[in-house]
Amino acid sequence: MLYVDRALELQGLIQAYSRTNRVFGSSKEFGTIINFQYPRITESLVNDALRLYGSGGKNSRVLVKKYYDAVIELADKFAYLKDELEDPTNWASIKHDEEKKKLFKKTFTEAAIQLGRVRQYYEFSWDDEAFGMTEHTWLQYVGAYKNLFPKEPKPPGILINNIVGKTKIQGTQIIDAQSIFTLIDKQTTSKDGILIINDNNLILILEHIQELSNLGENELAESIKTFINEELRPGHLSADTDFDTAFNSW
Repeated sequence: MLYVDRALELQGLIQAYSRTNRVFGSSKEFGTIINFQYPRITESLVNDALRLYGSGGKNSRVLVKKYYDAVIELADKFAYLKDELEDPTNWASIKHDEEKKKLFKKTFTEAAIQLGRVRQYYEFSWDDEAFGMTEHTWLQYVGAYKNLFPKEPKPPGILINNIVGKTKIQGTQIIDAQSIFTLIDKQTTSKDGILIINDNNLILILEHIQELSNLGENELAESIKTFINEELRPGHLSADTDFDTAFNSW
C-alpha cells in the first residue's frame, strides 16, 4: 500500500505508483494507493500520466475497478452460482450429472476468483446485502465444491485456505472432527460402565456432523456418523473411552 500526501505528475507519478506492482501471487494481484490531497485532481493527473507513458487513461489495465463496481460484479457471480445450485447443501443432487457439475464448477470458479479480488481492497468487509450471499452460505458452496471435486486443485485466485477439515466464521464456533468429539464427550453419560446417549443429544451431534459435511468434509462426516451408529448407539464403548482415540483406531 502506498500513501501519497503530495502532488505527483507524469514520470514522478509513474515511478512512485509503480512501487505497488510488487504483487504476491493470486492472493494479492494489485496494490493500493491512498491519496490524502485532491483526489479528483489526482485522478486527472493519473490519467494524463497513463496516456503519456502507458496504454492510456481509464482504459488502461493498469487500474483496477473501483470497489463498488467490483462488488457489483461479485454479486452477479454469486447470482449465477445460485442459478446453477440454489442450495449448496444439496450438492449430492448433481453428483452424478456431469453437465450440471461442469456448469457448477465454472460458475463457482468465477465467483471464487472475483471474491479473491474483492478481498484485496482495503475497503473489504463481508456485506450480506451487497454481495447477495452470507459468508456462511459461501462456505457451504466451498464445501459443495470440495465434496463434488475432492481431487481437484483449488481454483486460481480462490481463498479456500484454512478450510481443510475445519472452518470458522466470526462469532461462531469451529466445526471440525475434534469439536464434534468434544461435543460427544459432553453429551454422553455412562451406565453400567457403558457410554450412552439420549435421542435429543444425538440429534444435536448429528446436526454438527451434517454441518461438517456441508463445509466440504462429507467423507469424514459419514465416517463419524457410521462409527456412532455402529459403536456408540449399540453400547460397544466403555465409559472410560476416549472418543477421538476410539474413532481413529476404528
